[in-house]
Formats: sequence, structure tokens, C-alpha cells
Amino acid sequence: MHPQRNPNTEDFAVRRMLPLLLLSVAWTTPLAQPGDVSFFVGVPGGTGNVQSSDELDPSSIQSPAALQGIRLLPIDFVGRTQSTMLLRSSPRLYTDVAGGRIRLPERQGGLYRYRRDEPGQSVFGYLWVDPGGTAQSVFERPGTGPQLDVDPLPFPVGIAASGEAILFGTSLAAGGDLWEVVLTSGQATNRTSAFAALDFLPGGFSLQPIWGAAAHTSGVVRFDRGAGAQVEGLIFPGSPAHFQGDLVASADGSTVATEAGSAADALSVFAFGATGSVVRLTATEEPLAGAGFLPAAESGPHLALAPDGSMCAWKGRVGLANEIFSTRIQSLGASTQVTGDAIFVDTLDDAGVITFIAPGSMVVVVGEVDGPTIDGADLYRFDFDANGTLTAQTNLTLTSGHTTTPFGAGGEIKTEGGLYYLDGFDGHLIYNDISGNDGELLSVPWDGSGPTVHLELVRDVNFIERVGDHVVLSMLRADPIDKRNLVRLPVDLSAGPTVMISIEPGYFFRDPVSTETGFLGALVNLPGGGQWLMRTFVPTGATRALLKVPFAWRTPLAFTPSAALGASTTLPSTLPVTGLWHLPLGLTLVPNGFQVGHLLPGA
Repeated sequence: MHPQRNPNTEDFAVRRMLPLLLLSVAWTTPLAQPGDVSFFVGVPGGTGNVQSSDELDPSSIQSPAALQGIRLLPIDFVGRTQSTMLLRSSPRLYTDVAGGRIRLPERQGGLYRYRRDEPGQSVFGYLWVDPGGTAQSVFERPGTGPQLDVDPLPFPVGIAASGEAILFGTSLAAGGDLWEVVLTSGQATNRTSAFAALDFLPGGFSLQPIWGAAAHTSGVVRFDRGAGAQVEGLIFPGSPAHFQGDLVASADGSTVATEAGSAADALSVFAFGATGSVVRLTATEEPLAGAGFLPAAESGPHLALAPDGSMCAWKGRVGLANEIFSTRIQSLGASTQVTGDAIFVDTLDDAGVITFIAPGSMVVVVGEVDGPTIDGADLYRFDFDANGTLTAQTNLTLTSGHTTTPFGAGGEIKTEGGLYYLDGFDGHLIYNDISGNDGELLSVPWDGSGPTVHLELVRDVNFIERVGDHVVLSMLRADPIDKRNLVRLPVDLSAGPTVMISIEPGYFFRDPVSTETGFLGALVNLPGGGQWLMRTFVPTGATRALLKVPFAWRTPLAFTPSAALGASTTLPSTLPVTGLWHLPLGLTLVPNGFQVGHLLPGA
């Protein structure tokens, strides 16, 4: 069964594609903003070479010396939560390449980590594919240990909201140094060159517009981002012996919060800025939940700051329940248990996804413990006065039917499906995986006007991708018979969903890549094996697919700066190829010597 046709859908037959795979075809129309395409030549997951070539002149190959004979390694970033992954200002982790890759905020390129084995030692570094598609090494350090092969860069990276710089530490064995690298200039600054070696903590790297901070096992340091500036150690009230390590920043970059105390289960919340003293926000030490970063926590954030840094909220343990507390930072220890018994009955024993929507307002999911996620929940808004006193609480989703305190029953919201912030919409977009065929896609405005159910009878959502000014979801729906749908919504939710493609359930959309200008690339798994390669212009839904012959395409896919869609496969003749698909033409060969490999996506 082929995809159901709509007026914007065309089949691009493989009988036209095959000659183009075997010949280098010149472009017949000028490209918009052409750039480079980068690819890894080698067995995926193994050792290979990185090359870049100009998409206007594929024969002009660049082979950076530092990126020859490398293996891609696992990578992650500090502050990763499901709820922020669709924001332009947030990085996003993809696992469609060995070790994973990070798409930087504001489409500032793709970040990878690698290892290169040399005679007598191994070298480890970061690989950046810039927005123009060019791959380059931006930082390297030799391995440690007796064989000089132990990873010196084991931590997630802190990433600036603008996407232009990263912050990371080296292991204690590699010197325990804190490095800031400005990707756009290649400038690498050791912020601890005049400081003793530090034993960094994985969630402890925060990079703000004019300053930064890092957490280590004995404390926290901060620094001004000026040229050559060095860190200073911070003095914490009470001299805590244990530092949890996660750092959370306010949206305006003025304030960072963290947790520390006498032991791992006896912590207080602290806050500090670019200058001045550290402020203790809790009067006593309690078991606290950390920041709620992925992959450790699935219902985070568990520690959050108001956009202007004036308030802080956190998740802690009281008896057998997880509770949410908040305070004005100027209050110096006067906190409010916003999920206390006067507001919620004790059967509602878990909370998370803390979202400050204004300096005096936050939204929290409150429900029941369900392993790493929250079940039986509703979304609640809490409002505070200038002193941090709770003045109002509102059930935003109302699936429990309870509108006044004490809220005495669980609702029907689950965090397992996903709650997302969107650019331009003051609320959450939620895939609520209720059960069986009963899942729903809904939006919940924070103003209390009530949820809108956009789609019902949703069995699953297997990917969600922001594509320019739209969000695209691949979902299986029973409507009334099972169909796999590709659905778009504007990111500001100014219009309802549009089903762009509907196909039989044995077909499966997967491994999306996208551009800020509205193009989506994806694979379509076929019931009998193999995939079609598909590209869609999301604003109109216009779609083309390479059909008829089900090739086994290799991930990741990648768009070039001119919106040519790149993909790798092996022809039936066992000839490995990587090509660029630019409309109205077919695939132009990337000159990788007919070797196995895959693309390296940038922006």
C-alpha cells in the first residue's frame, strides 16, 4: 500500500534515481545559500575519516588531519529535559549516529565527540559541524592512564543559550581544568590555569552570556567571560561537605541555583549570581531530588528559577511523598510547601516538570508515583505575591474534576508521553498516553482558560520535531482504523493540526532531520524491510518520496545549507554511496570513494 495521495504528493521513481546515483549530476538551477556537506567515511560505529565538500563542487574535498582515523563517542549536555527540547534556545540530543550528536541552540551547528588512536596514545576531542556544513576539530586532549587511552573529557558539556560556546571540564587525571571554547572563533580558554585541579561533577557546567560557573566535589567556582579571566571559588553558608553538583540558571542569565549539604540525603538549596555572595534558600537540610536532568530523571525539571532569578522552586522528599517547595531568593530561608496537605491530599505523592512562567507564577505536574514518571496527574498553576506567599492555585487541566482545594483525586495526565514548551505559545503541548487507543494530543494554556484536545485516539507518538515555525509529529491513530499519520501544528498553536500524510500502520516514519526554513527529511520503514527516503516542505505539506525500490538507508540523514537532503545507502550491486537529493533533480554523489559511511548533520 502506497501513501494516500494528496494534491501536494509526488512519487519520485527510483528508475530515475539509479542513473543519478552512479553519475555526478550538475545542478540546473542556482542553489540558495550553498555550503558544505560533511560525512564520516567508515563503518558506522567504527573507525573512519571525516571529510567535507562544497555542495556546488563535490570534488573539492577537505579532510581535516585531526579528524582522520577517529571513532565517534557518546556525548551529552547539562540541563537536558524533555520539556525544553523543542525550543530554539535549547540544545537537542539525537541518537541517530554512533555516540549521539547535539544540535546546538539557534541552529548553530552539530557537536560530536571523538577518539583518535595514535602510536603510543589516544587523543580525545570535540568535533563541530558549523551551520555552513563544514566539519572541524575544536578541542583535543591526550588520554590518561598507563596506556594514555583513558578519556580525559568524560562530562556532559554546558552550552550557551546562543549556541556559540561550550563549557566543559577535563578529568582530575587530565589536570582537572575548566575550558570554555567559543566555537565561532575557535578561541579556547582555560579558566583554571591559575587554579588547583578540580574534580568536576557531571551536571555542573553553566555558561551564561557574561559569566559562567562549574561545580566540583568540594564546591563551586565562577568566572567572568572576559578574555583570560580566571575562576574564583565561592563560599557557601554553613560550609557544606557534599555538593550535589547540578547547576540550573534563570532565563535572563542572572542567577544559578544548586544543592549542597552535609550528605547526599541532607541538602539545602543555594543561589548565586555573577557577583556577590551565595544565598542559602532553605533553613534546614532535607532529601532533595537534584535538578531533574535526563537521563537520570524523566519528570524534570526538579529545580527551577524564575525568569528573572527572583524565585526558586525545588523537589524534596517528605515522608513517603515527593513535594514541591518555593521561596523568594531575597527571603533567605522562608520557603513554602506548595504541594502541602492543605492543598493536595496525601495520595497525590509525586510532582515534577517545574516551569516558571513569570517571576511570580509557576506550573507543576502533581500526581502519583509511577516509577520514573508521574501518573494520575493534572497540571497546576501557583501564583505568589511579592513576598513569595502563595496566593492562588489553579487546576489547569481539570481531568480530576477538582477545581478547589484540597485537590483530592488524581487526574488523567501522564508525563510518560511528553510535555513540551513551544516558542510563542504560553502553555504546554502534551501527548497524553492514557492507555490503548485512548491517547490524546492536547495543549494547556497557562492562563487557566482550559485545555484544547487537538487529536484523540492516538496509540503512540514515535517522534516529535520542530521544523521552522511548525511542530511535526509521527503518530499511530485509530481513526477509526489504524493509520500512521504525519501531523503538523504551528509552534504558537494559532491553528489546529493538519494531517500531511496518512499511511497504513505497517509503514513507519523515523529518524527526522529538519531545517529552520521548513524542510523535513525522514525515512519510511516498509513492512517488508528497507526504507523509502522522504522529504516534506512542512508549511504546505508538499511531499516527495523515493519509492519502488526499498533501499536500506543509513542514519543520520542531513540537510545541506541549500536544503539538499543527504543520505547514504548501498546499491543492490553492493556499491556504498552517499548522495544529495535536491529538487527537481535526484541524488548527486558525494565523493566518498564508494565507501561505507554516513552524513554528519550540522544545523
